[in-house]
Amino acid sequence: MDVRKIYEDANALLSGHFILSSGNHSPNYLQSAKVLEDPKRAEVLAKALADEIKASGIEIDRVCAPALGGVIAGYELARALGVNSIFVERKDGQMQLRRGFEVEKGERFIICEDIITTGGSALEAAKIIEDLGGEVVAFAALANRGFCKRVGTNNEAKAECKLPNDIPFFALADFEFEIYSPNNCPLCKAGSEAIKPGSRFS
Repeated sequence: MDVRKIYEDANALLSGHFILSSGNHSPNYLQSAKVLEDPKRAEVLAKALADEIKASGIEIDRVCAPALGGVIAGYELARALGVNSIFVERKDGQMQLRRGFEVEKGERFIICEDIITTGGSALEAAKIIEDLGGEVVAFAALANRGFCKRVGTNNEAKAECKLPNDIPFFALADFEFEIYSPNNCPLCKAGSEAIKPGSRFS
């Protein structure tokens, strides 16, 4: 499966000058919402991700996704795995489990995002699940920004990766882009104005 082409065809692999959620700048941006707006495309990607997870032999009871970006990806992955899906969301700046969702002691969860960059939000979700007695047995995403090591590659995790080394991370493809600090951005120096895409902005 050519995941990059799927993103390109959905106009979800953007080129320009972007401000990332970290505050850093990049000439590229992944907008998975554009990929997931097509239910058939979302189903195909989630099934491919589920096939990788099933092949590993890991047993999953439920999927948990951090809102907002992970909700659709998590739901479709759960559907492909034949399990239920829940999500955590931010309230007053803190990630919380709400809406009547519950975690049973010993339940095995996979934390699913649309894109994992450093894995910070996924790790927040994992802590909530574990604090409630669940067990996080894997992390997953449709796309990996290349900071974390995913199953099936020889790449080492970079220092910025926040995911634990002892829990597998599944993703369909790596997307590694140049990233610049705002004070050392060649795009800014060339006179380009950065924009803020994504669910946290617009």
